[in-house]
Amino acid sequence: MSFKSFKKFLKDREIARKKYPVKYFFIDGYYSIRRAIIDIKHWHTYIYRFFERLIKGYDYSAYWNLGNYLAINILKHLKHFKKMNRMGYPVLDVDDNYTDKDGMGAVKDCASDKWEKTLDDMIEGFQYLVDSDDWLIKMQNKYKNKKNKNGELIYIEELNKKDKLMKDKAKLFTEHLLSLWD
Repeated sequence: MSFKSFKKFLKDREIARKKYPVKYFFIDGYYSIRRAIIDIKHWHTYIYRFFERLIKGYDYSAYWNLGNYLAINILKHLKHFKKMNRMGYPVLDVDDNYTDKDGMGAVKDCASDKWEKTLDDMIEGFQYLVDSDDWLIKMQNKYKNKKNKNGELIYIEELNKKDKLMKDKAKLFTEHLLSLWD
């Protein structure tokens, strides 16, 4: 089955769902119950993982893709850190000739602005790491199968540029790890 025919199949099924809602209500209900009965042999695993998360805060399925698990948790904490009312900021490399938006030459404002920008970059980098599969699909849809002068697919070239940029932003986390304090 080609991608176009699969897309047509999904579209036709969606039209049929709207046309015959009662029929699909029973079909969906049947398959939901059937799936629950088939999955009954795995319920002990789901219950075990639930208690594992409750007691430890994580379960062993996190190790299946530990990088993604850590990126999700770091992203969550970085967003919370950005929102909270912080009392201080680390001293970063500050330009002595800096003037802020009001024309004042305050070094404090420069450092806090630079710190906020660094936090935004870290968040953007980790958001990309979490959503990297979605980026691949977006790039494929945006460029379809267009090729550059060398015959390479454009979306791969664009994806590699974006990937490098976002990984550099996520590396800011390791550079400023000990600066994440209030």
